[in-house]
Amino acid sequence: MLSIKGKWDQLYDVYGKPIAYLALILCFTGLIMMFTKIEAINSDADTFAAEKGVLDLDNWDHKQQGSVNIKGEWEYYSGQLISSEDFKKASSDFQMTGYFKIPGEKKDYPIQSLKGEGYSTYRLIVRSENIRDLDLGIFIPYTLTSHRLSINNKIISENGEFVKLKNRSEGIKNKVLHIGPMSDEFEIILNVSNQEYHQTNYPIYLGDYYSLLDKNTNNLLRDMFLFSGLMILGIYHTMLYLFLPQKKYALFFGLLCVVVAARTVVVNSIVIGSFMNISFNLYQHINYIGSVFGVIYLSNFFHSLFPDEFSKKILKLIKGYSLIQFIVFILLPYNIFGFFKNVSNILILMTSVYCAYVLLKAARMKKEGAVIMLIGMVFALMALMNDILYVNNMNSFMPFYGTSTLAIMSLAFILALILSKMFADAFMSVDNLSKKLLSLDKLKDEFLANTSHELRTPLNGLIGITESLIEGAAGELSCEVRENLSIISASGKRLSNLVNDILDYSKLKHSEIQLILKPISLYALVDSIMTVFEMTKKEETILLINEIPENMQNVYADEGRLQQIFYNLIGNAIKFTERGRITVKALTKQHFIQITVEDTGIGIPEDRLEKIFQSFEQIDTSAARQYSGTGLGLSITKKLVELHGGSISCESTLGKGSKFIFTLPVSIQPVKEGAGVKAVLKREFLLDEAAISLDCQDDKNKHKILIVDDESINIKVLIKQLTLCNYYIVTALSGEEALRLIDEVDFDLVILDVMMPKMSGYEVCKKIREKYSLIELPVLMLTANSQLNNICLGFECGTNDYIIKPFEKQELLARIKTLITMKNAVKQSAIDPLTGIFNRKYMFELAELIFHEHRKENKVFSIIMLDIDNFKRINDTYGHAIGDSVIIEVVSRCNEVLRSTDIFGRYGGEEFSLVLPGTPLENAVKVAEKIRTNVCMKPVKIEEDRDINITISLGVAQINNNTKSVREIYDIADKALYKAKKGGKNKVEVIL
Repeated sequence: MLSIKGKWDQLYDVYGKPIAYLALILCFTGLIMMFTKIEAINSDADTFAAEKGVLDLDNWDHKQQGSVNIKGEWEYYSGQLISSEDFKKASSDFQMTGYFKIPGEKKDYPIQSLKGEGYSTYRLIVRSENIRDLDLGIFIPYTLTSHRLSINNKIISENGEFVKLKNRSEGIKNKVLHIGPMSDEFEIILNVSNQEYHQTNYPIYLGDYYSLLDKNTNNLLRDMFLFSGLMILGIYHTMLYLFLPQKKYALFFGLLCVVVAARTVVVNSIVIGSFMNISFNLYQHINYIGSVFGVIYLSNFFHSLFPDEFSKKILKLIKGYSLIQFIVFILLPYNIFGFFKNVSNILILMTSVYCAYVLLKAARMKKEGAVIMLIGMVFALMALMNDILYVNNMNSFMPFYGTSTLAIMSLAFILALILSKMFADAFMSVDNLSKKLLSLDKLKDEFLANTSHELRTPLNGLIGITESLIEGAAGELSCEVRENLSIISASGKRLSNLVNDILDYSKLKHSEIQLILKPISLYALVDSIMTVFEMTKKEETILLINEIPENMQNVYADEGRLQQIFYNLIGNAIKFTERGRITVKALTKQHFIQITVEDTGIGIPEDRLEKIFQSFEQIDTSAARQYSGTGLGLSITKKLVELHGGSISCESTLGKGSKFIFTLPVSIQPVKEGAGVKAVLKREFLLDEAAISLDCQDDKNKHKILIVDDESINIKVLIKQLTLCNYYIVTALSGEEALRLIDEVDFDLVILDVMMPKMSGYEVCKKIREKYSLIELPVLMLTANSQLNNICLGFECGTNDYIIKPFEKQELLARIKTLITMKNAVKQSAIDPLTGIFNRKYMFELAELIFHEHRKENKVFSIIMLDIDNFKRINDTYGHAIGDSVIIEVVSRCNEVLRSTDIFGRYGGEEFSLVLPGTPLENAVKVAEKIRTNVCMKPVKIEEDRDINITISLGVAQINNNTKSVREIYDIADKALYKAKKGGKNKVEVIL
């Protein structure tokens, strides 16, 4: 048995896919046979037709040909209710209107209005010698909503108004009625109500009763199968969307299947009518409204699946037209909107054609599944056209109705198959990526472990040699050298701690850590650790409290690893607590001791409590995070606690503090006498120093550089490198402090670290750019992240340049020199060398900017032109050197009066220009008068015993709504200036 089972499993391993494909082919073949091989009750394969009210069936063989469609010319009596007895009387009261073809559309017969008051009668004589011994039955279509059917004066069927007891009305449904054996000739009389809307374009069939009943039942079962299949597909894909909401096409396909299934159970073969009564109007509303929603969801499905190929405008057009149809169908009864049913059919056809076009475009673009969908869509479109042509008594492709049912079912399964393949491909892609990620994760762990092992040797050598030099192994060292060596040693120890964490993480992940368990006094161990932290903590604002009772039972643990747990938890508490207290408590709970490390720090957000014990997880991962670290400490702590058989959890309130609670097993062995706990530091914690206080540097005329970094070691390294290059250095440990210093000191350059507490380097750079341009204050950004998006973010925030840590000293100095040279070069190009104010070119550029800004915001601004009176005489009398001194003095006296927002520049020679943003003409005149007074209030000393009285003339102009350019304002101000000169000088003039 086992060998047979193994062979079967091997068969599926080898031939699994071919077997699956074969099963699918068989299923589709069975589905097609179900819809085509079962002889449909509405098939129209016979060739018999009534002529002038008589149907001759002498050549009919019911065994070979099945049921017969009693179609053709029936006698028609409009507005007359006639029975068999009435026809036997041969009364002249009844007049035949004409012959009416059944099945047929009423609108095709102009003989008389077929809609009105009262009743109408159809009559047919059937003749045949082959039906004497046949147990006859007749099929009545659901479209005869209000009728009475009589055969040889025997009422076979009644419905609608002809039913005397209303509670016996059967609503609408297809009926198979028993007639029994008939004579060679019998009469069929059909009475209909003219007040009810009924259709005679659906055929009436005659045949063996039990054959007709079986065929009708088969059609009902077929449609129930169709309903069930579509509903299962619809519910499945709708549920799939709930789990994958980004896959909207699954939702639209699911809703499409549900709508088609609901319409099928009502419309096709009137399945629902077999279980409950529904009115003809309700039936037609469900029929047409279902079609509208089917069109909408079909369009949405293909649009969501192929958005590039399916036009949004076309989608909106389809939805808008469908909405109009929906409103019409809701508000109007069927006997009105039924005349426009072909309008609905046109919408369905046009939408299907466009969907086929979309699939054709997608197939050309080689989109997944487009070709198979296109084949299914073309088949559905042809079937749909066939049924529409057949219902409208036009030449259809096939001589029977119902191909669209098969087409819809086939299309639905094709679409479901394609969607399944798409989901399977997505799953396989995820599965392959997962395997690849697991492989990469393993490689990463191996790389980290191997690299960490390799790093320990040079780190131990670096730290050892550095500490031996500090202790004097190579002779006495200066204080500065000892300080630099201490920085190197501290940095090496910090890196060593990170390496040890990575090694522990790798060992814990691969279960390579072996614990050496023994009884340990908890109070003594915590007390020794707190003593170490008391010696190394940076401030006295944190109180460390050991509340563990001295007589507390011993814990059974690895001493070294237990120290590591406490160092991590207490070290974290100190890091995240600015002031307050850190308390360690313990209590016994059955076979475990529960230990609590509680602080009054910043707390942890509730949504982060579950994540803090994950590897590489930090409370804040942004560039502005306040506290550094790798995010391994708590992950290692949790694994070490669990390795001891305990558990760890965290309780925290944001802004009030945190509690880390963990358990360790109680020791049943006493501690050996003399085996006290050694205060061995398994981790050396380097606590950051406070802000660096630098001595005042001698020459403050050097280029001033602001270094902004929260790491004091980084600042010290930069200071050592830059002071040797003759730069004046100022430092800041935070973004807030840097912005305050920038407001107080005129810096040539800012060196800005990206990762800083509270305010990141990006935010600081944005704040700087709100006040200073790229030229006015260059920013060099330091970053340890070389990813392109982070570098681009820096440039978007306004940095001039960046340098990646660790960097070479020469590269840093070269970038600093380039930025400062650029700033000075631009600054010099804008400044008049004699006076130190703006030159004419730059002043015009600034005036243009202000002009356009004020025109855009509809604000005023004014311009003052001023000129030194009689300046040529001064040059001719005292020489050009004295003339230059006079110009410098005049500029100095003008600057005493001007505001910080005013723009002052040398126009040329002894002429100057002053731009006053946001200043109306009357205020500008006051400013000009103030300048004039300040210049001429005292003479200018040219020699020890000689002075010169200086006066100036000024012209003022203001922008107005008609001003077209800044040059126009300058011209007006210049005219006003020469008006002042011609008017006696030493005055202020205005030209409006």
